[in-house]
Amino acid sequence: MNETERQIPYFPLNISLLPGEDIPLRIFEPRYKQLITECEKKDITFGIPYMKNSIVSSYGSEVKLKQVVAKNSKNEMVITVEGVSNFEVISFDDKMPGKLYGGGKIRLINNDQPISNMELMRMLIYYTDQLDPSFLKEVHGNEILLNDVAKALNLTSDDKFRFISIDRKATREKFLLGQLKYLMKLREQEKLLKNDYYLN
Repeated sequence: MNETERQIPYFPLNISLLPGEDIPLRIFEPRYKQLITECEKKDITFGIPYMKNSIVSSYGSEVKLKQVVAKNSKNEMVITVEGVSNFEVISFDDKMPGKLYGGGKIRLINNDQPISNMELMRMLIYYTDQLDPSFLKEVHGNEILLNDVAKALNLTSDDKFRFISIDRKATREKFLLGQLKYLMKLREQEKLLKNDYYLN
């Protein structure tokens, strides 16, 4: 197993998270109550393979337990989890040895790569200058990374899954460019409507 591969527990859900994003989850099934209890005690991560129409996909999000918000006498919980990385599923076992929950081997996906598509870069500069100065407020450092743009776009889980599952950097950049162009049209329409409103 190389450094981009590892064995982790799985919790398939109809959600996709990018690194740094968080979301609340309700935990009530015995297998996942066991998993979250172990995450609390051992500080382990787990994978959320993206599931749609009861079909588990080959891509997902590795997450860590951020907080147990509430717990009742049945050990049912409301928790928040935070995205750590994204991955491709290499194997899927219904149950890990001695556990109620499943798991398998994953291969990490690297989207912490700097933007190199010049059209996308120009569009990002125009969008932040003209339409939304706070768009890239979460960017740290001197380079804008693929994940920075994907998070700023506030993609749906379906679109995050599509982004994660694209295997070439150039194609990922084209996908982000298409999403940004769509968002730009919406913002420009909003701006026109506001101007019309003030003129009237």
